[in-house]
Amino acid sequence: MFKFFSFVVLLLSSTVVFGQENKGFLRGNIADGEEGGPLYGATVRVMELSGVGAISDFDGNYSIQVTPGKYTVEVSFVGYQPQIFKELEIKPGESTMLDVVLTSKTLAVVEVVYEARRQDSDVAILMERKNAAVVSDGLSAQSFRKVGDSDLSGAIKRVTGVTVQNGKNVYVRGLGDRYTITTLNGMMIPGLDPDGNSVQLDIFPTAVLENVSVFKTFSPDLYGDFTGGMVDVVTKKFPESKTTQIGVGIGFTPGMTFNKDYILYDRGGFDWAGFDNGSRKLNFNPKVKIPDEVLADPYLEDVTRSFNPELSAKSKTALPNGSFSIYHGNQINKKEGLTLGYNVVLNYSNEHVFYRDFQSNDYLKDTDKSQHELLKNITRIGNVGKNNTLMSALVSGSIKTKKSTITATLLGVQGGESSAAQRVNQDFNQNQARLIENVLTYTSRTLSSFLLGGTHKFKGFEMEWNNAFSYSRVYDPDFRETRISVTDGDTTMSTGNGSGIDRFWRDLNEFSENFKIDFKIPVGKNKKAFIKTGALAALKFRDFEVFSFKHRRTNLNDIKLDPDWFLQDDQIWSADPTSPNYRNGTYTIGNYQPANNYSARQNVFGGYVMAQHSLWKKLKLVYGVRVEKVDMFYTGQNNNGDVIYTDQNTMNELNILPSANVVYGVTERMNFRLGFNQTVARPSFREKSIAQIYDPITKRTFNGNIDLNQTRVNNYDFRYEFFITPREVIAVSVFYKQFDGHIEMVAFPQQPDNIKPRNSGEADLLGAEVEFRKAFAKESKSKFFSRFFFNLNASFVQSRVNMHDVLVDGEQTEYELRETNLREGEVLKDYRPMTGQSPFAINAGISYEIPESQTSISLAYNVQGEQLTIIGSGRVPDVYTVPFHSLNFNAYRNFGKKSRSRLTLTVSNLLNDDVSLVYKSHGAEDQFYTSYKPGVGISIKYGFTF
Repeated sequence: MFKFFSFVVLLLSSTVVFGQENKGFLRGNIADGEEGGPLYGATVRVMELSGVGAISDFDGNYSIQVTPGKYTVEVSFVGYQPQIFKELEIKPGESTMLDVVLTSKTLAVVEVVYEARRQDSDVAILMERKNAAVVSDGLSAQSFRKVGDSDLSGAIKRVTGVTVQNGKNVYVRGLGDRYTITTLNGMMIPGLDPDGNSVQLDIFPTAVLENVSVFKTFSPDLYGDFTGGMVDVVTKKFPESKTTQIGVGIGFTPGMTFNKDYILYDRGGFDWAGFDNGSRKLNFNPKVKIPDEVLADPYLEDVTRSFNPELSAKSKTALPNGSFSIYHGNQINKKEGLTLGYNVVLNYSNEHVFYRDFQSNDYLKDTDKSQHELLKNITRIGNVGKNNTLMSALVSGSIKTKKSTITATLLGVQGGESSAAQRVNQDFNQNQARLIENVLTYTSRTLSSFLLGGTHKFKGFEMEWNNAFSYSRVYDPDFRETRISVTDGDTTMSTGNGSGIDRFWRDLNEFSENFKIDFKIPVGKNKKAFIKTGALAALKFRDFEVFSFKHRRTNLNDIKLDPDWFLQDDQIWSADPTSPNYRNGTYTIGNYQPANNYSARQNVFGGYVMAQHSLWKKLKLVYGVRVEKVDMFYTGQNNNGDVIYTDQNTMNELNILPSANVVYGVTERMNFRLGFNQTVARPSFREKSIAQIYDPITKRTFNGNIDLNQTRVNNYDFRYEFFITPREVIAVSVFYKQFDGHIEMVAFPQQPDNIKPRNSGEADLLGAEVEFRKAFAKESKSKFFSRFFFNLNASFVQSRVNMHDVLVDGEQTEYELRETNLREGEVLKDYRPMTGQSPFAINAGISYEIPESQTSISLAYNVQGEQLTIIGSGRVPDVYTVPFHSLNFNAYRNFGKKSRSRLTLTVSNLLNDDVSLVYKSHGAEDQFYTSYKPGVGISIKYGFTF
């Protein structure tokens, strides 16, 4: 650790000492406005200096070092309209950015470049989108800077059809995590939750990002297992200039911060860093047999005393939230076309959360069909306190020659979450028990990924290769749950009414190795058509272990309500005849059970071939096929031990995925797009298992389904897009998807707190998207109104599943099961919505920019429609996610010498909306499944750039 901090100090020192350069740089990127992508071989010439200039490399980048001053610059390429930029100012020790889009004709898209000292790189994103083969959207680094987003989770909400769940996971077109994947520099990596497809976006600081692209339609050179969209996060290879940034932030939530009712527990000394320091470790071999209490074996006492005695949630102080970040990056230009680039970014955040009256309930339909209101089965209401820490580091280095670039990226993330719940659990059905519960949990999440890749330009073809090795761990040490029955003031630990003390340890370790290689071969007279081919190998390995134990009492009634009392020294069972607790007190039961412990692995090998060419100049065709062979293997057994799997092949699929996309350029700024392709969605390791995974906070148990199959999807897309100016666009899309084997979560008929995934036969959805971006700069004569920028995008989707085709436990259809539980007056339809699919999603934002004071103010609104989340079964009603209306305010101002200081104010959830899931049934009032209030968050951040 000392060496690491020494390195950081040295890095900062070198920046301060050597940061002042006599010369400055003119840098940027030349894009091909005709075909899209970088323009290789364009000439950039400083007209006042004879022989001073550069040729753009195969990434379209260039760099010129000149003496400070004002210059005229010409950008040209054979067959393209040259562009001249006057009065470009080069400052000492700084980089002036000039990004240019060259076309064969003078377009409105190009005109604004002349007016700016650096081109708004939103132009490049829109030009890439205009010329892309598939339906896509994106954000540039310039967009991040304008709005002041500190991480990607806030920025990406402005992309059409994109919503962010839980502040970090991205959904596209309302489809859930299953149908959305996230890649880093084109490579799939696991997230902090390896069972999810989307990577937690708040681990990516915007300072290190080049852009983010959202692909909404498939082409054969992309991964075959996405349907809603693929989010590709691209980090900077070569920063524009030598830059060091330091940021600190503080935040609070009224009603949470400094709340005297906040609860947590005494934790480990390294919880602040996201690590358990060993205070929660299991201090004996979990596979050693624990002797029965009747045997009076002294080892039972040793085992019981080895546990951490803390079982009770305690009053703590909810401190303000804090964050810290440091970034350093540079581009170094050597002689003979050699360029070096590097980025180092470190982030840390610490957050305290308090939910008062957090609910997690079970409701059932009445057995009397004339009764519409839902019956309480179990209610759980109380307070929950959490402390979340997140540390992340990203280090990258790149080297570029005239025809090759090689980049290495190391990503490390460490997160920890401590939580405590204190609540009342009331059973209204089976035993009428009233339990006082204390639940203490801790989860440590680790992600390490090393990416290495290169692009090379040879005579006649281009090659790109990438490799990503990742390690992911989710460690849940010593989850503790105490339930004490209280009836008329009497306390008891009788297990018959649900009382007890449970503890368990979970450990998930996963390794993944991904390698892919792509070849692009230009063909035709002008070499603008091409054939592309490549291959992929993706391997995953997982081990999952669970060890569970229980504490019991010899005397069930003579107890105290304080959970910590049970493991006090004078309350622990003893085998010593001379002890006051001889064969009396608290003892431990529970031996190693192989059920719920499993190993799994997955192999995916793929290849593709595709072609892109034009017909009659305005018509672009992109077509091809991708083939992926996937195998999954499982090792584990059920609770009874009569079903055992030993590295058994549970999935063996060969997927042939055709794709065809057509782009018709009506004018230079207007496109029509048509596309058809096939994709798949595969179950996760956890889903395709026989494991049972319990969540003590929500009291839900997830059950795996070893018979789960993949989902095949046919995708049809149409889009009209009109690029008015570099920042303005109007787009309308229509899409249709057919699902074969859509995977949904369903509740158990007799156990509503147990859920499992299942294939629900055929389903389809029809959707539309609209996007509108408008800058008022030219239209408005008022200086005030000319600074406004408005964006609106919305998705509307209607989905349906034919319940006659959905089999429940292989016996009866979902339609038949629902029919037997109809309420009086209820009409059962043949179709219901798909789970995880929102009927609409709306993102709207307005910003106000004051260039002279470098100030920006923005307001963003996001909402996703009510969606079916868990399928009911029998008397268990359906569970829906209630729309969460997110209204967020953000403002920043730069000040100080050269505007190197920035102060940012953010207010999130201005409407103070709740996060709720509810049970819904015909004629009944909605009842809470889970519900909590995240509160209104206020944060202030200060950043300084060296």
